[in-house]
Amino acid sequence: MDTPYDLYNYQKYWQGRDYDFWSEREALVSLLNVVKNGKRDILLDAGAGFGRNASLYAGIFKKAILLDPSIKEIGEARVLLKEYSNLEYQIGTIEELPFAKDSFDCILCVRVLHHLENPQPALTEFWRTIKPGGFLILEVANKINFKAKILALLKGNFAEFGSNKPLDKRSPQSKMLSTIAFVNHNPEFIKEFLSKNGFKIQEVLSVSNFRSPFSHIKALSAVFLFLDKILYRPLARVWFGPSIILLAKKED
Repeated sequence: MDTPYDLYNYQKYWQGRDYDFWSEREALVSLLNVVKNGKRDILLDAGAGFGRNASLYAGIFKKAILLDPSIKEIGEARVLLKEYSNLEYQIGTIEELPFAKDSFDCILCVRVLHHLENPQPALTEFWRTIKPGGFLILEVANKINFKAKILALLKGNFAEFGSNKPLDKRSPQSKMLSTIAFVNHNPEFIKEFLSKNGFKIQEVLSVSNFRSPFSHIKALSAVFLFLDKILYRPLARVWFGPSIILLAKKED
């Protein structure tokens, strides 16, 4: 059965988004380097889509499972990643993971949480299926980023920042058509929820800090990427960027 995700061309979406792609990729490499120090038997890419990040972890883990609700996306991943013999593919959702307790040494979940108005069931599932001492790498679309704060200042509206309620980013037309949820979350809330539910936060990175029309210009993109590598951690302290990536460890 088709899902709403089958209506979107995610490979096309990433065309011309080199700055975001590489800023995120470098951050994930940094966090996976931390994960390398632990057990590396099996990883779950939760909401893997067409397998955009598979090349980052395929050479680290003995086995990796790519999970996505879209048969179309999983089909594309099978074709694009056929060179990797240690990858498996599974249809399913992150709110109801079809795996046993303590299955994974690491779960990677990137550009997925913004499709969930309520992320708590998925976060609970991550805790259930990660082995004690295992890791979660989680990307959060940040509703309290610097640009959002400036816009709120200009409008005199700061009510959103005191709330944990997700911010719906869809256009009025998309809301009317009930398209896929696209929401930004408060990363402070996500971090607090993880900390209260059996995870210890290891790293917080602020990613794509210079996302703008100028970041599509190749020469400027190279400068922005250089600055990002220096500022991933300092800017995370003030929730600066539009994308926050958390590395959490499940307590033994």
